[in-house]
Amino acid sequence: MAAKPNMVDVPLNSPTVPKDLPIVPRLRFRDFKFQQRHICVAISVAFGLLFLGVLVGLIITKTFGKRYVEDTAFLNQDISWQHTCEPKCSGKFDVPPLLLISLDGFRVEYLKRQLTPAISKILQCGSHATYMYPTFPSKTFPNHLAIVTGLYPESHGIVGSTFMDFNISQEPFTPKSRDPIWFNGEPIWNTAKKHGKKSATFFWPGSEVFIGGGRPTFIVNYNSSIAFSKRVDQVIIF
Repeated sequence: MAAKPNMVDVPLNSPTVPKDLPIVPRLRFRDFKFQQRHICVAISVAFGLLFLGVLVGLIITKTFGKRYVEDTAFLNQDISWQHTCEPKCSGKFDVPPLLLISLDGFRVEYLKRQLTPAISKILQCGSHATYMYPTFPSKTFPNHLAIVTGLYPESHGIVGSTFMDFNISQEPFTPKSRDPIWFNGEPIWNTAKKHGKKSATFFWPGSEVFIGGGRPTFIVNYNSSIAFSKRVDQVIIF
């Protein structure tokens, strides 16, 4: 057996250390404690930055999210309407008007949690489907155009809320696009006009575009700063 080389504790800066000998400095206890302190400091700083980020996010939400906060105290002032299905429409119509409401991002379990008494009342006094399947992709613009045209996205042309199609345009389609070249099919407001009926839309995707040369009788262009209560008031005026 080969004899073990003598282990000599030679200082690293000693001139007797061969130049070609790989030198591995020993990790001293004080070096370990120094590294341990650095790790603890780094972890503390990371948690501090995380807490600061959460705090800043809450401040931004409270500050800039106020436009979406409305006074809902009126909901509990008169709840008698929740216990009857008697119509209270002030207008006089030979045929009841068709009202199509879209709540983007509204999860179905909200109804089960009794968070929306007005919508629950519509379900109770009217008719509704127990479930539905969205078109693919399940994005805002493709599905809203599918609802009003009865066509799948590949047929009505809007296959995403934002997308490219160089066969149509060198510019991308965005929610702000108003060129009719993107839109196919006949939306319900054009069908209503053909039969002598009036229509009105409030922020419905595609309603601001002259699809097939036509638009709704009354239109409100999209403006996110309008409060939800004001939107309901305007629809009632329609």
